[in-house]
Amino acid sequence: MRLGQAAVALLDTPTGFALFSVNGRICSGPQKLWTWFIMDNVATEIILFLEYIKVDDKSAVMGVDGPGERLAYSIRRHCKHIPQLVVEDENLRAAIIKSNLGVDCYDDKDVIHELMWGLRNMMPYFVRKETHNSTREYLLPLCQGFKDCVNRFGISISAEAIDKNFIAYVGSLDRCDAILKHAAKTVRETCDKLVPDIGRIIEDDKLYAEVMAKILTPIAVIEWHPSIKRLPVDVVQKIEAADTAADDAREQVDYDMFCLINECLRILKLYPGWIKELLQKIKRLVDKSSGRQKRSRTVVAGQASDDCSCANGVCAKKLRAVKGKLGVETLGDLLLSKESADITFEVGGDKFSAHQSVLAARSTVFKAQLIGAINDDTTASSVVKIDDMKANVFRALLTFIYTEEIPKFEIADKTDDTKEDETEQDWLLQLLEAAERYDLQWLKSICEEKLGNTIREDTVADIIVVAERRRCPWLKAACLDFIETHTSLHTVFTAGGLEKIIRTCSPSVLKELISKFQTYIRG
Repeated sequence: MRLGQAAVALLDTPTGFALFSVNGRICSGPQKLWTWFIMDNVATEIILFLEYIKVDDKSAVMGVDGPGERLAYSIRRHCKHIPQLVVEDENLRAAIIKSNLGVDCYDDKDVIHELMWGLRNMMPYFVRKETHNSTREYLLPLCQGFKDCVNRFGISISAEAIDKNFIAYVGSLDRCDAILKHAAKTVRETCDKLVPDIGRIIEDDKLYAEVMAKILTPIAVIEWHPSIKRLPVDVVQKIEAADTAADDAREQVDYDMFCLINECLRILKLYPGWIKELLQKIKRLVDKSSGRQKRSRTVVAGQASDDCSCANGVCAKKLRAVKGKLGVETLGDLLLSKESADITFEVGGDKFSAHQSVLAARSTVFKAQLIGAINDDTTASSVVKIDDMKANVFRALLTFIYTEEIPKFEIADKTDDTKEDETEQDWLLQLLEAAERYDLQWLKSICEEKLGNTIREDTVADIIVVAERRRCPWLKAACLDFIETHTSLHTVFTAGGLEKIIRTCSPSVLKELISKFQTYIRG
């Protein structure tokens, strides 16, 4: 497959076959191919689902007269304009499809394995009919890129414990690491040509980018970074001399180079922290899978020692000390005990006690809101009032932060404004919005999955509005599939459902909706 050339991929699913159009630019090498398939919003950038074909007897497809009339027709139709086919099974690829259909097949086994693993990982999102057939065994053996990343960061976990969330976190870690390394390489290659010799005396990539941004783009970086003053005197003198003599170099910096240098600096500032946070999240998943919430013995490279494993600005050693003093084994016990709580939330007339360190460690939004109080190490109780959320929603949010589990649905207390009993689906929609608000992506994914399995005629309009507003492509696709296949489609548009979609969603959603409606009318 040539770089940039598209191909058709034939995926063997549990009950049939699925055909995809694949952007060929990702197949130039297998090393990072798998990271395109860790999350649905990333995968949709490079693959397009074409068709699912249910096959009751796969032995007929694999026979000498295969692949069968129905599958053969689909392969020829989709390969008419995209002449290359990617098939994992070697016998099906060479002896049947290539021989019987005359379709050119891609032969790089490493690329094929990585691509097919990625498609299997994304199958529940693209092939709704196979959602409940995706198992851990279906994803085995694991792709090589995933195993390389796990080994590179020293992450130890059994294959049985690897789930969708773990794969997503490791994939994000691999992408962040690759972007960080690329930024470091790019800024050095770009700036060394304009200001030579500085790269040899500054080994730290972030500090080098700080110096180059100050020398070459003084409009964007006005002051020298404080770390420069701590360098040896002779190094500081060389940097100052280079800055003084850089007038000609600054003249060569056009708009694109200006943006490139400062973007590389931004990445070198932010991504190490993101990598550290991802490692902490992965570590918690490993702890949970092994049943050791109190303390992990898993070694994750790049983390602090047992004496003090700090992350996200929170000292885990202090948290362990509090847990030990209270005699609790898990963070859930810590939440129930309410002892040593240092913050109170008032939501819907109810009050909730919590611990700022736990909230900041779990949520980047809470971290940003509470980091000042944490750094001050204050013991004074503070109250935060939240007006735009129901108490039962915040209770579920707080429970998930401490236990990584969603509690059972409880009907909120009725108020004067409450006209009808709240349903579990209403509660899940509000919890999904809360998860997005506080950057709890795992909770958001769980809510998406639960909502996707409980779509009804009278609620699909509400769900698709939230899915569009909160960037939930899988849930939106589930709603559109429901509208396309349900036999009582007109019910969806009663009670102002269509008006709500038109008023709230983007034109692209309305276009997709009309397409599904037309499909239903024709059907």
